Amino acid sequence: MLVPVAAWLTQRHEARELAADPAARAPGARARTSLVPFFVLAFIAFIAVRTAGDALFLNGGGWQALVNTGYTASICSSPAA
Repeated sequence: MLVPVAAWLTQRHEARELAADPAARAPGARARTSLVPFFVLAFIAFIAVRTAGDALFLNGGGWQALVNTGYTASICSSPAA
């Protein structure tokens, strides 16, 4: 579920950049590429959130409920389920 969202956000961001910079649309203009794709940054951010949540809210029932909801959503959306 996160991959399509990350792809959509990346495409939306690139479309905004293209609309804001008319020189980028000129024939022969070289496309700017990012060194790190957006989904890699998003993945690292989710790792940090999960690690911080586990470390800070381990005894809290709310954090565990949120993690269980994520597991349930991931299991229900997988094609092999």
